[in-house]
Amino acid sequence: ELKDSLSVETLNVALLGALFFLLFFSYNTTQNFQSSINGDLGFYSLSVLYFFFSISNLFSALIVFKLGEKFSLILGAFLYTAYVAAQMYPVAWLLLPLAATLGFGAAVLWTAQGSLITKYSTPESLGRNNGIFFSVFCFNMIFGNLFAAVFLSAGLDTFYLFLVLTIVSTVASCLFVLLRKPPPRMMQSTTKEVNDGSGEDMPLSGTEGGEIPAPLKRVSLMETVMLFREKTMLLLVIISIYSGLSQSLNYGSFTLVIGDPVLIGYVMAVYGVCDSFGSIVNGKLSDKLGKRAIIALSAASAVIAYVISTVASINGNAQSHQWLLYVSACFLGYADSGFNTQIYSMYGAYYGSQSEAAFAAFKLIQATSTAVAFFYSPFLTYPFLVLITAFFLALGLESLVFLDIYVNPIDKPVPAELL
Repeated sequence: ELKDSLSVETLNVALLGALFFLLFFSYNTTQNFQSSINGDLGFYSLSVLYFFFSISNLFSALIVFKLGEKFSLILGAFLYTAYVAAQMYPVAWLLLPLAATLGFGAAVLWTAQGSLITKYSTPESLGRNNGIFFSVFCFNMIFGNLFAAVFLSAGLDTFYLFLVLTIVSTVASCLFVLLRKPPPRMMQSTTKEVNDGSGEDMPLSGTEGGEIPAPLKRVSLMETVMLFREKTMLLLVIISIYSGLSQSLNYGSFTLVIGDPVLIGYVMAVYGVCDSFGSIVNGKLSDKLGKRAIIALSAASAVIAYVISTVASINGNAQSHQWLLYVSACFLGYADSGFNTQIYSMYGAYYGSQSEAAFAAFKLIQATSTAVAFFYSPFLTYPFLVLITAFFLALGLESLVFLDIYVNPIDKPVPAELL
């Protein structure tokens, strides 16, 4: 009987990963084309999307608790599908409201995902199931962008690209009904895991980190706000802002530098490869080398990427020297994976007993920063956008050094409530 339960568990987790792969095969590809195809409207739609995502994270757990995980997944998936479908007729009165609803849907979807994997698992199988999910899911950006590049290189219009992506997303949304209810044994054995708050909230695009959120514990706004009275949290704020700004730079401004839609597909596929494999490698290296080393490598990678991509953005170098774009994508992808894994790890280590409030605070900071960056990006040149992002990277690193030396060691953290 136990063996049968584990087989069902593994099958459901693999199915969940496959459905998220299909859903984000469509969405992440769509996001990468916003600035190049829709221009300023694309930036504004992503700004609205991330703003509503940041706010919705504060009450998404309550929504999932009321609706249940399966219906929450279906609801969230169809809101993703609606946004992808809107790209076939990208006008402001349609795209902006759908971006707002997607911000809400994304928070609900990822909260439900974390809750469901937790319920499918025992304490012993939680890590394994997490690995199964992300091993299937994380390749969506690679194959999604490659598909877009091949599709557009055949001379087909972007209308038909988004039509196909909408169909894929719709199929994925409908197939969520196939997910089976977790066995009572698993739900009981992981109750403590959920209530202890041993995980983290997930990103909008689902490409960051590999922790499991503990989503069904309701987090009050006051509990989240009170964390900002602590030194540890205040010193994590700036690097969290940088994390948000870098999302806008990578998925909006950098793709605008690339310009050609076909080239965007190929370059961002390389970005996806480095981000995906970087997340796996950095997770293992962090255990051996420590967080300090991974953060240093990620910062160096980011700086190299910023210099090369800035050179590519000047005087048409992006088209005449396309290798600059591919090299930039490699370093941007690795830097993204490094910072995401380590920032999530630091929040988890410092706030293990308050993880719901801590990760709600992090997502609020990160998503709000992304929203603001997408809003101002159309008014600034790429070199200036890089300068702003690099400035917050430098400040964030200074804050982490101060945190590590004077407040709470990064590689030997003390729970923040004990300080």
